[in-house]
Amino acid sequence: MERLAATLLLAWAVRAQVLIAPGSADERKAEKAIADFTARPGGKLECAIEKYPPRLGFSLRFWTGYDLMLPARQFGEERGPVATLLRVTPRGGDPVYFYERANLPPADPSKPLPKRAEFSLRGGFLLGEGEYDLALYVADAKNRVCRQAWKVKADAPKAQMRIAAGKVAESEIERWRGIPPKASTKRLAVFLHAAPVFPRRNIVRLSSLDISVLTGSLTSLLDTSDFASARVTAFGLDGRSVVFESGDFDGRAYRRLVRTLIDLNLGTVSYGTLKGPGPLALIEELARKESAQAERADVVVFLGATSRYSAKLPPVMKELRAQLAPTYFVTFRSPYQHPDDLIHRFVREGGGKTFTIYSPGDLASAIREISEN
Repeated sequence: MERLAATLLLAWAVRAQVLIAPGSADERKAEKAIADFTARPGGKLECAIEKYPPRLGFSLRFWTGYDLMLPARQFGEERGPVATLLRVTPRGGDPVYFYERANLPPADPSKPLPKRAEFSLRGGFLLGEGEYDLALYVADAKNRVCRQAWKVKADAPKAQMRIAAGKVAESEIERWRGIPPKASTKRLAVFLHAAPVFPRRNIVRLSSLDISVLTGSLTSLLDTSDFASARVTAFGLDGRSVVFESGDFDGRAYRRLVRTLIDLNLGTVSYGTLKGPGPLALIEELARKESAQAERADVVVFLGATSRYSAKLPPVMKELRAQLAPTYFVTFRSPYQHPDDLIHRFVREGGGKTFTIYSPGDLASAIREISEN
């Protein structure tokens, strides 16, 4: 039975998590795979899961998700695809299925992985108010399986929701199509701090929750403001590097940004990076590049978590800050991060403003004020 279940799961050729159409042949295939899973209890694939309770997102819909960790040691050098099937059953409603099939990175004998290395997969979806039963089924190319089940509850919010109670929808993380048409010609420059919004004890990758918050706030800024075009740069102060750049940010560039955030390795910093310029020099580099743009932005926004770096700004940084358009910092500050970090100091130097975001309402207010500049 386990072999049949794994074969059914791996039969699809889908990379990103997708919602299986209700009533389709794929839904019947999913139900068959789960029936085969449950016919034989237990599993042989070692896995762990970090679950995220529903959170009201910046699109006025709840988001919930998980991070799946698979210890690398159990795969050896013979790796292949891993498939996940998530069943979501609203209380009193019909089940909905999400599927993903991903290939594990090939083994490199010249670069053995650490003993505690893990492969990770992420999943998430949108939901309305209500209670839901979740069951996750995982299978690998060797027909090994694991299962986990849990419950989530989305309490009634004060704001008017954009999804009905008991309903489920695909996450929009990879489905933004670009800035909608605007009457304005204003241009925006965004510097996205690619760092955890919600720090954890062991941080190697951005969590699905981190990515959801970063991408959701970015698309909300682009969709609901009056800026007609945007230049987007993603950077990491810990890695002291620019990880993504797009001079004309559209739907295709957005999908490339999402893949960059998913694949970003936060657990390794090269010796050359540690010897090189520090975080202050990276902010200087970003400012110099923006001030040298032929098509200047009307507004500059730093977006993301505060960092653990704080330093007195040298005169050259103050001069560069004066050359930029009105500048803001939209941040999701954690108690574990510095309240007066490097980005905040740089923005404040030229009379800019920092918005600390705790809720979708906070973000909406910040966007309105930024648009009015």
